[in-house]
Amino acid sequence: MNRFKENFIPICEIVGMIVAFFFPMIINLGVHFHQYLNENYITPANIIYYLAIKGGNILIGIFLVFIVTWRIRKHNNNILFNRDNVYHNYPYIWYFICAKVLNIRKCNLVNVPIYMQFKLVVRKTFDHYPLEDQDYPEMENEEIVTEYFNKGRMTNCIEYNLVLEDTYPISTAQLPCKKQDLYTISISRNDRTTVGRHFSQKFIDSVINETRKLPAEITLNVYTTTNPKNTMNIARRAFTMADRGNISHVYVFQQRCDGVRLFEDKGKKLY
Repeated sequence: MNRFKENFIPICEIVGMIVAFFFPMIINLGVHFHQYLNENYITPANIIYYLAIKGGNILIGIFLVFIVTWRIRKHNNNILFNRDNVYHNYPYIWYFICAKVLNIRKCNLVNVPIYMQFKLVVRKTFDHYPLEDQDYPEMENEEIVTEYFNKGRMTNCIEYNLVLEDTYPISTAQLPCKKQDLYTISISRNDRTTVGRHFSQKFIDSVINETRKLPAEITLNVYTTTNPKNTMNIARRAFTMADRGNISHVYVFQQRCDGVRLFEDKGKKLY
């Protein structure tokens, strides 16, 4: 119910655009402009209106949708998406519509599933992802630990695991059973006692360095407990490489919220 309330305005805007298209056909609006067409001729000042009216109800509907959409996009220019304190678990298509059709340019990444945070940033769905720096203080003298598992499977391997321990630690037993035997890189800034959200440049740099060292044209499975600020920076700097990167496909696996918090068996594809 809270998620519906949060999305009430975008839903109404979409409905308004649909109504604008069908409204002329419902009331046969074109009939009411016959006198206008008989009494006026086309000029540079009225060319758009004249052609829309002359084209009939469908063309009038398209014209109305254009006007309504223009007003909606102007209104949404400075709106922040995901403003309320709820879990923003929406399909990507909804984020895409709100960003590209309704022109909502800013999106809050807090309380968004981690795989969706990566997808939104990598695909540059929104223009801005504002985060408060004071919510993610940087820790000093932080030690980053990198470990490697199943090294014997690295040769000629086309699929790798990347485990990113940030807010919470991750054990290999939490990974899907069919992925546990893959060559795995584990990068941790978590001492298994600190669960606070902290920005870590050293952690981000370690992720970038490790991903750059991977062979070309591989598939990377990512399991992570990163906070939104670290996620945003990793997505932008490690995975947003277009055709310049060595990784062909990236899958982010979502962690379950109950029990021992296993990761889902199937990952969400970024590209």
